[in-house]
This record gives sequence, structure tokens and C-alpha cells, in this order.
Amino acid sequence: MIKNIIFFKKKVLIMYFKKYIFAHGKKHLKDLIFEDEFHKPK
Repeated sequence: MIKNIIFFKKKVLIMYFKKYIFAHGKKHLKDLIFEDEFHKPK
């Protein structure tokens, strides 16, 4: 029973995450990567 709940929660989280990425698109991801590169100590 508990295993089923955990599995279900994981499925929902993955679905939500995919929707989030799709909604915000690759631009958002590029911004994040750029920020990461920008803040790295040189």
C-alpha cells in the first residue's frame, strides 16, 4: 500500500516536472545555464 503511494507520487512529480519544463521552454533552461556559467568563479 505505502509502496503504491510512493510510486504514484513519483509519477505525479515527473508529470508535473515535464509540464513545467514544456511550459517554460528551452529559453528558461538556457537562462539557468547562462546564470550558472556567469556565477562560476573564474
